[in-house]
Parts: sequence; structure tokens; C-alpha cells
Amino acid sequence: PHWYDEWDSQIVDYAEKNDLLFINTLRLTEEIGIDYSTDTYDAGLHMNLSGAEKMSRYLGHILADGYGLADKRQDPALAASWAAKLTVYEQQKADQLLELQTYGYLKAFRFESN
Repeated sequence: PHWYDEWDSQIVDYAEKNDLLFINTLRLTEEIGIDYSTDTYDAGLHMNLSGAEKMSRYLGHILADGYGLADKRQDPALAASWAAKLTVYEQQKADQLLELQTYGYLKAFRFESN
């Protein structure tokens, strides 16, 4: 992925002025465990399922530990919605893993450069 120091500086300034958290995860790939050759489907521009899971876990810990965001997956008011979303997610995960085993890459998400 391409990211310039100028962009980083502009976003850091904006975040500070607006009391926002900014995390440049490009500088944390080793800590997060991101491998651009296996965790993205377009040379690092977008995460595939594996990369998205790693990034979600990383950001989830920040939200839970740093901001007290509670885990509400077992909340009865949300359980049905959570279960439905999890079913769709697990099917997408199975489809992507099958594609990886069959083709060695995610055919449905293949990045084509013009």
C-alpha cells in the first residue's frame, strides 16, 4: 500500500484538533500479524478474510480495553441478529477458504490491474 508522510501528518493534525483517535496500522503490521501476501487480495489495498479477522481482533482489543466497549454478543436483544450475521460470515469464510485451496488465491475478489 502507498501512504505518504504528508498524508499521515495531515490526518494526525486533524485527529488531534478534533480529539479523535488515529491509528496508522501500516506501521503496526508486524504487531497485528498482517502479511500482505496472504492477508489481502489485491497486493495490500484491501484485507481478505484472514486480514480482516486479524485487524478486527486488533481494533476490538483497543475498543474494549481503551474505551470500555462491552461485548454484547450474548445480549438477548441482539442474539438473533448476531446469529444471522455470523451464519452469513461463516459461509463467506468457507467459500473463500475453498477458493484459496482450489486456486491459490481468491478468484471472486481478484484484483485486475488495467
